[in-house]
Amino acid sequence: MASYSNICSINYMYMNAAVERSIGNLSGFVAPQLLASERYVELDGSLAKIFPLGRVQLGSVVLFQGASNSGVTSAVFELLSSGGMQKRWSALVGFENLGFLAAFEKGVDLAKVVSVPNPGRDLAQVVAVLMEAFSVVAIANPGFISSSQARNLISRARSSKSIIAVVQQSLNMYTAQSKGLWLSSYDYVISSSISGFSGLSKGGGFIKERRLSLSLGSRRVGGAVKSITVPI
Repeated sequence: MASYSNICSINYMYMNAAVERSIGNLSGFVAPQLLASERYVELDGSLAKIFPLGRVQLGSVVLFQGASNSGVTSAVFELLSSGGMQKRWSALVGFENLGFLAAFEKGVDLAKVVSVPNPGRDLAQVVAVLMEAFSVVAIANPGFISSSQARNLISRARSSKSIIAVVQQSLNMYTAQSKGLWLSSYDYVISSSISGFSGLSKGGGFIKERRLSLSLGSRRVGGAVKSITVPI
């Protein structure tokens, strides 16, 4: 006849097994919960007025587009210098002759920025490696990235909570918009253009300031577009 202690020991083992099975079953119904601060980056200043709820979601694809000399790179600096983005490390890939002074004057923390001006034709692999270490990876020339590579990078961004900023410039806005390799996967689109100057008068003067118009479209708010004008 089994002793009382043996019976208790057997019951304990059965209970343990039952608890483990129950916990295992819960994994299919319960997902880890992320704090809001772990899903979004809060913005400030001008961009907070046009981004939904004044923040950008981690794991997003942000498309910057515009004609040549339309201030597209300045628009990227606006993002990198806004709110919580200043605390995060960023990588700028394919930006040749980058205006570091302009970035500094805009408020970008250059101590947290790494530039890879000429990644060559291994662009997708370079971006994939950088996404493992940087919160934001901006790509100046996405033409060397195939559609399948783009899908892989976007999937990696979603899982790693990195932000991909894709910069497309062309001779005119129409061409920049029609080249949309990434258009089907964007979360935010920022279109830029120079809207005016200050400092010039009749017959002479110096340009003291340019005005940059930024328009943001987002699928997160049903495709609504908001616009602002900022000095550069």
